[in-house]
Amino acid sequence: MKNIVIIGSNSVISRKFIKENKGKNKIIEISRKGAPGKMRTEHICFDMSIRHIDKMLVELSERIVKVGKKECETIILLMAWSGTLRTSSLERECEMHYSNNINIVDNTILLAKLISASKIVFLSSAGGVYNNKKAIKKTETTGVGPETPYGMQKLETEKRLFTLNEMTNIKILNLRLTCAYGYDEKVPDQGVLNKWMHEAMKGNIISVYNSLETSLNYISHEQISEVLEISVMSEIAGTYNIGSCSTTRLAEILECVKMLIPGIKIKQMGSEIRYLDIDTSKFEHATGRRFESLIIEDSTRMYREMKRTMGC
Repeated sequence: MKNIVIIGSNSVISRKFIKENKGKNKIIEISRKGAPGKMRTEHICFDMSIRHIDKMLVELSERIVKVGKKECETIILLMAWSGTLRTSSLERECEMHYSNNINIVDNTILLAKLISASKIVFLSSAGGVYNNKKAIKKTETTGVGPETPYGMQKLETEKRLFTLNEMTNIKILNLRLTCAYGYDEKVPDQGVLNKWMHEAMKGNIISVYNSLETSLNYISHEQISEVLEISVMSEIAGTYNIGSCSTTRLAEILECVKMLIPGIKIKQMGSEIRYLDIDTSKFEHATGRRFESLIIEDSTRMYREMKRTMGC
């Protein structure tokens, strides 16, 4: 058993991981708001996006050590983040998100030292870090070139964490995650498939912001949970692309939605083709795990779940 400290434990991906790993390890959640009741483990309300004096982080570390399993290895999952890939590029908003994220990272680094963490697992973004305008397969060492403030901040965080690794014995596992999908009734419109089905079921027009020829390596919440479990239970470190081993075009997803919900209307808001074909072979070679693209197969199950919770 290990102590798993999850910073940003209220995110959809965090909740899925906690649900599937509760009981296997000692889960200690850190978030600005309280954890959902039924899934509650050890939870500490603490806003990591604020610049704290060292004393407050020392007190936080003492609380973590107190509730953690003695003599067990401690790993931090850094899931908290301010802003999204489509966040406004207005200077004031960019500065706010940048300040929040720098604080999150700096607080995490100090906390890791205080609790003697053995590893930090960071959920980075393939869509943010890589250049999506170049039609090349992205490996962990090629294609890097963020085009948005969001991507630049993710890349800067990666660098700051690996600097920590050079100065200490804390391992860094940097997971460049591609587009995630999976239904969660608390955020029913998160992700392209969810959003399109959700809008169609409400009778709204579906807005398409990129060319339908855009193709991505989609990965499900269940598959990401497995990646995170491998990450905390194994010794792997470094940077890895995380996604399915093949891409799916937006046109294929749209056709699937049309079959499930006939008569939908779309509005093409943009025509740019995004190229985000990532090479996931490094993770496969390190762990023996390869993830197939299941987004089309999973769409029917997600539609049924959405239909049930929406009362349609």
